[in-house]
Formats: sequence, C-alpha cells, structure tokens
Amino acid sequence: MNALVLAPIFAFTLACAAAAFALRPLIRSVLLLVGAWAGIAVFFLAAGAEFVAFAQFLIYVGAVSMVALFAVLLTRGGRAGEPEGVAAAAPAPAGRIGGAAAGLGVFAVLAAAIR
Repeated sequence: MNALVLAPIFAFTLACAAAAFALRPLIRSVLLLVGAWAGIAVFFLAAGAEFVAFAQFLIYVGAVSMVALFAVLLTRGGRAGEPEGVAAAAPAPAGRIGGAAAGLGVFAVLAAAIR
C-alpha cells in the first residue's frame, strides 16, 4: 500500500491510543481503544495478513471491547454516602515506587531474554 494511504491510518490509530491513555472517563477510553484496535487491524489488512486482521476485529474490537464496556457499566455504582463523581485517592508514593520498580524489573527480564 501507498504511504499516503497508511499515514492517516497510522495517525488515527496513534491518536486513539494516546487519547484512550490520557482521558479520565473509562467509557471514552474503552471506545477509543476500539478505534485503536480497528486501526491495527487495518494495518494487518494492508500487510496482507487477512486472517490476523479478521481475528483482530473479532477478538479485540468485538469481544474484548464489549467485555470492557460491560465491566465499566456494571461496576460504576458509587459507595454509600459518597457523592457521585468523587475520584479515588491517588496512589501513595510507596505504591508508585513499587510499581516503577516492578516495571523496571519486567523490562530488565525481557531485555535479558532478547539478548
């Protein structure tokens, strides 16, 4: 395929993924992930991998996105006495440090496995 055709698809996929990561409302994030997964499937189609593209559409765009939407919609109930729309407290600094250490550990293991 021509680069002029793939460039807008790439931009759309990247914009959907970045917006899904940056937005706070979970419903919008899940819907933007559907767009990102659909863009990836179009790249598979452009590469000539039709089976993988259709599997991407069926599994990720169809099934995983619906499960994520149902999970978000069914677990949105607030706690008793808590006003709706109150955000959860930010993780403690120790939790952030532990998460960063775990991420670096996984990266180190994967980097060592690639060598």
